[in-house]
Amino acid sequence: MKKIIALIIIIVLIVGGFIVFSLFNKENIEKETPSELEETEETEETVKEELTGEEEKQISLEALKSRLSIEARSFVGRYYSYSSDSGYYNLKNLLPLMSEQLTLVIKQKIDQGLPENGFFSHTFIPSTVSLKEFKEDTRAVFLVQGQEEVRDEQGRSLNQKEVEIVFILEKGTWKVDEINDQE
Repeated sequence: MKKIIALIIIIVLIVGGFIVFSLFNKENIEKETPSELEETEETEETVKEELTGEEEKQISLEALKSRLSIEARSFVGRYYSYSSDSGYYNLKNLLPLMSEQLTLVIKQKIDQGLPENGFFSHTFIPSTVSLKEFKEDTRAVFLVQGQEEVRDEQGRSLNQKEVEIVFILEKGTWKVDEINDQE
């Protein structure tokens, strides 16, 4: 019995020592963190100083292409996902991302309303996005491929779909100007 109590006391002391050691070690890590951050900032400044104007421009163009690619994926997924219950809610939410020309076309579509053929649902899940054309400060064209699911009262169908989405620079902001199904 005394051996069991002694064993429990030893285990408690070991665990307690481990906890105390961890707390002291954590304080040391927190004290070292600001200097490490300063070193990181100095390294970033050095890298920025070493980049030429042309390299910075190339990096910013690549970042823009990447951002537009993400926006294309998101826009197409939302644009083609709607149901008879939604009342074009998806399109109403996307209006701020559209050019003035496309906004007029979509507002006409919204005003016409959905066909009243009972329940239906369209869902589009983008899988790949590829850059087709890029003209700096004017236009970017992407191809978005994915799977479209259509449900209605007759059943369900799955199709592969490819969509072309065109961005233009309008009043200093990239906006979707066209969205076209590809055959």
